[in-house]
Amino acid sequence: MKSTTIACLALVSVFGLSIAAQASSLSWNFSYVGNDGVNATGTVTGDWSVATPWAILLTSGTINISGAPDCLTCSATPVSLDGPGTLVPDVTTVLFAGGSTFLSGQDNLLYPGADPALDPNGLVFQLSSGSGVSLWGNGPGDYGMLGGDQTFEDNGTLTVTPTPEPRSFLLLGSGLLGLACMLFARQRSSRAVQPI
Repeated sequence: MKSTTIACLALVSVFGLSIAAQASSLSWNFSYVGNDGVNATGTVTGDWSVATPWAILLTSGTINISGAPDCLTCSATPVSLDGPGTLVPDVTTVLFAGGSTFLSGQDNLLYPGADPALDPNGLVFQLSSGSGVSLWGNGPGDYGMLGGDQTFEDNGTLTVTPTPEPRSFLLLGSGLLGLACMLFARQRSSRAVQPI
């Protein structure tokens, strides 16, 4: 009886601890709705910041923009600021955004549960067209987006929601497995001690 319970608990503990140790990376979905028709959606991933413990330092992410005007001064031909892009993970990077504009100074910090969720330094994304777009927080409920070569500067709103990870479901599953093992062991022991 006791050996079955101990074996079940040991199995669940090892399984649960290994999953919890791997679940350090945190992900969010975001959507930006601009006042001038520029919209964006994407996903960002990061870990708790050492320098700013109440913030997440983002290390990767994607964005997909629609409704942005083309950059007419970024090159000899117009450059589209619509479409996909990726987060510039190195916060020391100065991104050439077309024409004479550079995007720099981002800190890639996300403040989950806060309003604004981004500070004024915000994030910079490198678009597949080669240009860049910056996204930052101005204050509660107020966000801004700047397109390459100052093609557009838009104010809007940002919604950030956590992405459930498979590891979280596995952790819940391991807890339920442990509970099932304990109930099985309890039922087995009660059957063994039935009166004659």
